[in-house]
Amino acid sequence: MKIVCISDTHTLHEEVNLPDGDILIHAGDFSNKGGKHDVEDFFGWLMRIKPKYRHIIFIAGNHDKCFDGKYGDMADWLAEGIAELEENNIYYLKDDLIELEGITFYGMPWTPWFFGDTWAFNKKEHEMQEVIDMIEPCDVLITHGPPMYTGDLTANNGKHVGCPLLREKIDEIQPRLHVCGHIHEGSGVQLVDRCIHVNASQLNEYYEPVNTPYIIDLP
Repeated sequence: MKIVCISDTHTLHEEVNLPDGDILIHAGDFSNKGGKHDVEDFFGWLMRIKPKYRHIIFIAGNHDKCFDGKYGDMADWLAEGIAELEENNIYYLKDDLIELEGITFYGMPWTPWFFGDTWAFNKKEHEMQEVIDMIEPCDVLITHGPPMYTGDLTANNGKHVGCPLLREKIDEIQPRLHVCGHIHEGSGVQLVDRCIHVNASQLNEYYEPVNTPYIIDLP
């Protein structure tokens, strides 16, 4: 199965040169602040590119604020948009598992606390453990943030900022593929044990669309 991986497009999705594939995964931060205009534009783009793929899966990131319940109940326009996408084999995952063509996918938006009063889907350590524990064994794990030491090295201070709890969970459940984003400068592919890790950020740390989609052939 040919899986195309992208993340962190921040309203610049039209500039991504997408290859054809079986499944497209977007690992969050498709908007700047989760405003209605940004999200509806992204949804429209998903519908236009859908003929290139049999299925599309996406999760939210810390910029996609209207998806996070801490800002209020999900708006009707958003719920209706998600429902319409699902009718066209485009799936939004939030702490949830889906099976497509015999392959299981789990999606989780949460990242460790980082100006959490400003951004969506941030949790402090004890809360982070709760959502990490919810992750089910799967073939493909999709998270917005990276695990510790994999695609998580920041350019401004040279520190690894990934989630150590996620690292432990990945070691435990051993997915075949893990797709994330969040740390733009960490974009790339690494093989750790038997898991292929893809930080699929399309923008660099200066929010320039310089990276290309990653293609993973999953047997």
